[in-house]
Amino acid sequence: MKRNSTEIKIGDRVGNMTVEKYGQQDSHRNRTFFCRCDCGTLTKVRSTEIFNKKRQSCGCRRDRKGIRNVSTALLNLM
Repeated sequence: MKRNSTEIKIGDRVGNMTVEKYGQQDSHRNRTFFCRCDCGTLTKVRSTEIFNKKRQSCGCRRDRKGIRNVSTALLNLM
């Protein structure tokens, strides 16, 4: 499968994000995209992060997961 930015189109879903517009190449010559997360945050994402599935959200999923883990730990202490 050839990996290039033409495979990613505006409106495509990437994890919890939707591609909204194309960005410029970064310093490593990777194409960038602006993606809107389900929480509403606009995030700049490199094409390599999309192809390698390194980026699924703006970081809000990590925050929610951390809150859930802290809540569970507090409940276990009681």
